Amino acid sequence: MMESWVDFVFNVIGGATAFLCLFDGTRRLCAYGVHSKALLMTVLAAGICALYGGFAYWKYSDLKATLSMNQRKAAAFPLPANWGRLSPEKEGDHERRASAQDVHGVRDAGELRRSQRRH
Repeated sequence: MMESWVDFVFNVIGGATAFLCLFDGTRRLCAYGVHSKALLMTVLAAGICALYGGFAYWKYSDLKATLSMNQRKAAAFPLPANWGRLSPEKEGDHERRASAQDVHGVRDAGELRRSQRRH
């Protein structure tokens, strides 16, 4: 996620320069053998690419943790012990109990209490 277009432009320029130096440094190492300029160019470019990758992963993990905290699921109510054996004539009773549990859960969240104060 980019904060501004200036940040995006600098990231594109820096990343493109790092990749260009990395590929050119390895080309020089293969073509002319090991010498200081080619080795320095390759090592610096590889370090910059690693820093870009590490920073991108850090931002990803931070955003993932933030989203997971914002999307916590509500605790489910436990099912009755005989939930699979309810007969059709008792379904109304089951629905009333489930409705009562829902109202209880909303009261615990505080939303129903606030709406009752307004009336």
